[in-house]
Amino acid sequence: MKVNGKLYKMSGRRTHEQSDLSGGVIEDGILICSNHFAKFNPTNGAVVEWPEAPGKVSALKSYEAKIENGAILVEI
Repeated sequence: MKVNGKLYKMSGRRTHEQSDLSGGVIEDGILICSNHFAKFNPTNGAVVEWPEAPGKVSALKSYEAKIENGAILVEI
């Protein structure tokens, strides 16, 4: 995902249920989980807002990325 001109790759698994996060949406530069609406900062993976459902939520893994010669490169 792109935020303020920088590209980021985030974990595709929700930390509160370990299920797929690909249905999430980006709103005002924040990733919103489509299941329980937890919000994450894509630049560092931090939890911005806790989910509506109970359960432990932790930060997502987030990595800077770039596109070079048609390939996506992720800095790990």
